[in-house]
Amino acid sequence: MPLNSFRGSKYVAALCGVSACCLSGCTSWHGTTSPAASASPQSADETEIRAFIRGGEAETPFVREAPNLDWENAFGIRYNNLAKRDAFYREAVAPLQVGDTGGTLEVRILFIGLSLAVADEYWHEVGQRDVDTLKRGPDRWGRTTYIFEKADGMWTEIIERVADLRLAYYRHYDGLPAPEPLSDEALAKLEGTFRFRRSILTLSRAGGKFAVTKRLIANPAERSTLVGIPTSASTVLIFDPDDIAEYSIIEFSDGIPTIRRCGDDPAIPGTRGTRVTQ
Repeated sequence: MPLNSFRGSKYVAALCGVSACCLSGCTSWHGTTSPAASASPQSADETEIRAFIRGGEAETPFVREAPNLDWENAFGIRYNNLAKRDAFYREAVAPLQVGDTGGTLEVRILFIGLSLAVADEYWHEVGQRDVDTLKRGPDRWGRTTYIFEKADGMWTEIIERVADLRLAYYRHYDGLPAPEPLSDEALAKLEGTFRFRRSILTLSRAGGKFAVTKRLIANPAERSTLVGIPTSASTVLIFDPDDIAEYSIIEFSDGIPTIRRCGDDPAIPGTRGTRVTQ
């Protein structure tokens, strides 16, 4: 995406890059991997909104920004005047983003009826400069939320909010992902009982997946039944089938498992465990 675009991950509209800093509707979220996206009667609208988020009004004649766009960034800077917002970006933000990298990680769109749409864009920014020191700051993971209203065949962005995520971005799933096809030998290496700091997990093969029993060390009588999805010969995602929004990741290296929550910074090692039984 071009640097002068106001859309997408290059337009995170923040004064610095070192901040420490749900909606429900009548249809489901259309994620980047959602099969519903291509079959939806609103797929044409979705295509236009995605084009707008990717490159602004230059990408589509069917989506525009309201002149009185209600806009607020992650630091509480707020505008209801599009021209002033754009001037703020050019003067205060763009110089801090020269030479940085990153981009859009995922866009999810929710249509509420026929005339309202909400889009969440998740992005990763690398190398944005601090407003005071002009030194490059740490990586930023963020989410920009766009609200659109449709009238006379035209979508208008009326509200935009930018947020820094305290946890690193992690992929969203609209349903349980398909397991990576693995040999019996590879699956056997992932099977067993593993003890971590707070819980004991037992992975038992169930076809190409795993039935997972979780016991809390502090209260062994409390058990939960989960689903394990192998995504490689060394990685298993652990889902609660009743709520797949959040999941855990087990990674194996030389037979030693490490577990971390989705959203934990992948640069920070997770919690190492030990194999209790094969």
